[in-house]
Amino acid sequence: MLRGLQASAPRVCVASIALGGAYWFAQGNSVHNEGETPMPSTQRTFPMCSVVAWGSNAHKVVAPQSSKSSVKTPTPIPAFDGVALRDLQLAKTYGAAVDADGDVLQWGTGFIDDQDAKSPITPLKTLIGKDIVQLQLSGPKIFALARNGSIYVIASSRKKQSVAAKSWRDTWLSSSPVIDYVKLTASLDSKPSKQKFVSISAGEHHLLALSQQGMVWSLPVDEYANEYGQLGYTTTTLNAMSVSEPNHLISIASRLEPKIISRKKLANSDVHPKDLPLVNVSADVSSDTSLLDSDEIRFATELRPVPALRDIPMAQIATGLQHSAAKSTAGRVVTWGRNTHGQLALGESVFGDTIAVPTEVRWPAAILGPNAECTDVIAGGNNTMFVMRSTQAPSAKQDDDQSSRPGAPKPRIDLIAAGSGGCGSLGNALRQQVCSLPVRVKNVSGLMEYNESQHALVPIPFRSVSIGSGGECALVMDSAPIGNETRRDVWVWGNNEQYQLGNGKHTNLAAPVLLTLASKDSQADAFLGQTPPQNRVLLVERAKVQGASYAIDGRGTQRKYTIAQHIVANADAMAIYGRILL
Repeated sequence: MLRGLQASAPRVCVASIALGGAYWFAQGNSVHNEGETPMPSTQRTFPMCSVVAWGSNAHKVVAPQSSKSSVKTPTPIPAFDGVALRDLQLAKTYGAAVDADGDVLQWGTGFIDDQDAKSPITPLKTLIGKDIVQLQLSGPKIFALARNGSIYVIASSRKKQSVAAKSWRDTWLSSSPVIDYVKLTASLDSKPSKQKFVSISAGEHHLLALSQQGMVWSLPVDEYANEYGQLGYTTTTLNAMSVSEPNHLISIASRLEPKIISRKKLANSDVHPKDLPLVNVSADVSSDTSLLDSDEIRFATELRPVPALRDIPMAQIATGLQHSAAKSTAGRVVTWGRNTHGQLALGESVFGDTIAVPTEVRWPAAILGPNAECTDVIAGGNNTMFVMRSTQAPSAKQDDDQSSRPGAPKPRIDLIAAGSGGCGSLGNALRQQVCSLPVRVKNVSGLMEYNESQHALVPIPFRSVSIGSGGECALVMDSAPIGNETRRDVWVWGNNEQYQLGNGKHTNLAAPVLLTLASKDSQADAFLGQTPPQNRVLLVERAKVQGASYAIDGRGTQRKYTIAQHIVANADAMAIYGRILL
């Protein structure tokens, strides 16, 4: 397909051909006539089996080999050269990944428990032999989804992963010391339930899980897990320890009540807010028991379904810091939890900082028209975004809006955002602190391309969107192919205080821009008369390449994998890595 409306890409040669309104773009490493000096490349790509990262490096997460406090532009992590990964996630003080064998790797000063580490930090294998496919990080805990549908939790700190006595099979499968872990259980109607989970998403204090049957489950990570009702229920089970029998755990029925309920109780009492417990346990609990510290991986190990969603089959889940979202198989979206910044996208008629019951999002007809469908929901930090397909969207009065141009088709794809926009995360070129009615993200919404088979302009789809906990955002969408390889552009915007947008600058961006890197080609500099030209970063959609599992003393077993490059934004940083397509 020929790209018709991406002229904002830097240094793209454009030639329009007035034949049926078609457009043609010449993009490549050389566009020149014989005998002339070749034009420098306008693209920058990275090896498929590699990790490049940037942003805050205060805890040696984006550059474990460096002592720099921040990394301003995409920089390789040498430890992952040639390594094929299934997943990669970043937290403020540590990073975690899953290699080709399904083993979990960890690094960062928060992992090694040394905030003043001066020497390079080498990633180490921790959870081994569980065939992990997805990770989610939540403070002191890492949740790992296995290919068989089981969910495990381990401590993010190596000190708290103390070697535990496991079965002979675990020991036999491990090439390093066996660590302590817990396999989560599921309870349905107060009875154990065998569930196969297909997706997990973690906020700052809570976890959501989606079962194969489309049921949404949640789990408290700590005592703040339901402060804004983000669990979707109040009654849960927490674990306590017997004082007289330290190795004996007891499950206790408990209530985690939203803060709004606590405020109502305080209004009719003389109790000081600090004296009000976050967790209410059943009255018949023996004084010989005490709840486990919330940092412990056994604090809560029982998943429970969100009651309001039990009869609605769901296809997708997402979490922000303290809010939750889910999309049904029919394309309807519900949100619940914290709404202090309007991140639940419920509109100006819904008031209050807490919505404890999943509530359906109504799409703004003023920008999407009467027939709009959500195809993807993304949450992160204090924001929620939605990828929307519409057929009768009204023409927006924006210079970059393609639907207002003559001959543009009615169908379009938009990215709309709600929540906090103080650092530009809404992408609408404004900096609203609170936005409860979703707004259109500029520069990327409504872009079109010419489809040769349909002989018409069609919307350019979004491939992925990632929102970091600090308000940094990244979007991947189609770009023009190079030869037989399909490539994708990366757009970034939002918080840039720690250089997490990768453009080498320090200022926040209130609208998406293409991620570009300065060229180091001195001949190109001389030819263009500028220093230096900018090359836009492209991700390879799909390629079959040689990759290896991770080994600290070299590389593990090598084989060919089908890999797609992926970008993840989180915790004042971003990273690009090659993800195995399982």
